[in-house]
Amino acid sequence: MPTRPLDPALDATVAPSSPSAPDAHSRTVTADAPPPPAGLRPGVVVAETYEITRLLGQGGMGAVWEAKHLRLPGKRVVVKVLLFGATDATVLARFRREAEIGSRLGHPNIVQVLDFNTLPDGTPYIVLELLQGESLAARLARGPLPLDHVKAIVTQVGSALAAAHREGVVHRDLKPDNVFLCPTDLGGEVRDVVKVLDFGISKIRGSNTVLTQDAALLGTPQYMAPEQATGRNDEIDARTDVFAFGAMTFEMLAGKPPFVGDTLAAVIHAIVYTPTPSLAAATKETPPAIVAAVERAMEKNRDARFPDVNSFVKAVTSRSLATAPTMAAAQPVPPPVAATERIAREPSRTPVYVTFAIGVVVFVAFAIWKTRPREREEPVLAPRPVTNTTTPAAKPDEPKPEPKADQPKVEETKAEETKAPDKDAPRPTKAVAGGKEKEAPLSPEAARDLDEAEAALEAGKPTDAIRLAQHSLYTQKSSRAYAVIARARCAEGDLGNAKAALARVATRDRSTVVRACGKLGVELH
Repeated sequence: MPTRPLDPALDATVAPSSPSAPDAHSRTVTADAPPPPAGLRPGVVVAETYEITRLLGQGGMGAVWEAKHLRLPGKRVVVKVLLFGATDATVLARFRREAEIGSRLGHPNIVQVLDFNTLPDGTPYIVLELLQGESLAARLARGPLPLDHVKAIVTQVGSALAAAHREGVVHRDLKPDNVFLCPTDLGGEVRDVVKVLDFGISKIRGSNTVLTQDAALLGTPQYMAPEQATGRNDEIDARTDVFAFGAMTFEMLAGKPPFVGDTLAAVIHAIVYTPTPSLAAATKETPPAIVAAVERAMEKNRDARFPDVNSFVKAVTSRSLATAPTMAAAQPVPPPVAATERIAREPSRTPVYVTFAIGVVVFVAFAIWKTRPREREEPVLAPRPVTNTTTPAAKPDEPKPEPKADQPKVEETKAEETKAPDKDAPRPTKAVAGGKEKEAPLSPEAARDLDEAEAALEAGKPTDAIRLAQHSLYTQKSSRAYAVIARARCAEGDLGNAKAALARVATRDRSTVVRACGKLGVELH
């Protein structure tokens, strides 16, 4: 079986958990390896911000260094340097593409891009977050994964891909080497947070760059869809990623890739012409419904596959991405993160006398409210039942009654009639009234997370603030969450991601965020 090609300059964005821990994405520099690239070495400071500490890996095209942030003690990053190919338009475009797409998506399950620039000699580099843990490829080297681990990984990878697809980005190189598992303490439990790496050869919908020309074979053969393996790149879309996702899930369950061969040609022939392998024959413990889902994802005909990532995730996990916790654990199935943290904060039982006291207070308050003098109330107009999809225009002298909170506005109804629902869209949090945006009240879970996020930010812990604010987004999208993230990014000196978060902050709140960042020396104008 051919090994998976990997070049640290283009595919590695991570480091081992410790200097001695091996990792599939870093390469040990041996005595036979070329010397460290000229211009960078431990002690060199890049852009007056990042001090190089050690070489993590080096390949034919570039090198990956670990560095520390000079103004933020304890913050470490990865500096990826393109050593060769900087004058090649295709290679340089791929390198830049990784930086631009990673920054554009800004998803918690996609590796964060912190900066993109060139060294004084013109060598391009990318600065990314430093990930500690292991790749999914390294995890699979020890054998197949339990079903609950697979579901957790599928949920998080699916969330990352769905976010990319909504922006018109197709990954095109999804594989275990490009999925990284980061053990993270979430609410007192250590869970594997998944990070999807390397959008360097991604295709953006409608682009006609050198990276999307016909007959260019880009990607890892074992996980390519037939249309990609045969170079029909004009046919590549989200369903191409669904095929690779299915092949990767097959390997997680069976412990081996679905398509193997002694040569590249043999692998491609198997993908294009050989019947889709049976997952049921490779593993007896997998439920039939999941077997059917994985095999459908790997259909040769892309029209026979799932139409989108969310449909595949729901078929495997029985939960839609709109309701599933994004940072699912790769441990025996736990309750959702929000529920776990709530249990940790609350006592297991409420004393009887507390319940009685609360009841007395509520009763007295209700009695006072019932006996207070009442102002004359305006009659509430009951909405007429909708009998057709066409709403007659209101008369000029007869204002339209405001619909109740749980009824859609006329303008929203018309808009929904003209477009299909987005299956991957998060729960709506905004309503339109009188032509102005009005954000729905925060749920208790989201509000609690944001209170803690702001407390962490005030305590000088921007990383914790970002984690808590991102966690609130899994429960409910809100301007307040993005405002906290923007301020925390400013505290970290991360201008690019601060601007990306500010773009999602409601107009009424942006000036407050800009002023707060200005006090930290970061100008967001």
